[in-house]
Amino acid sequence: MASLSVRIAVYLGSISIIGIGVGLMVEGDLGGAPNDVLNTGLSDTFGFGVGTAAWITGVAAMLVAWALGRRPRLATVLGRAGHGAVRPWHGPGAGDHAA
Repeated sequence: MASLSVRIAVYLGSISIIGIGVGLMVEGDLGGAPNDVLNTGLSDTFGFGVGTAAWITGVAAMLVAWALGRRPRLATVLGRAGHGAVRPWHGPGAGDHAA
């Protein structure tokens, strides 16, 4: 079995690839999953980047789960952070989805 640091690095790399793929789908107007549509709508409505919206919705979901008795694990926190971090790269300007 690989060491914890190798497993975390592979996990973060995988989450980054997923985030880039979602960003390409949104930028290419190919549509997206319901959560991506929510993040894009929040970005368009409130004027912050899609990555910021992904962080906000992820933290909100983790807080609701925690309030219901399910503590977030390290993988959940790292996944949300990694996914949100790679999302702002796409779009004109500083991560804005608005064209």
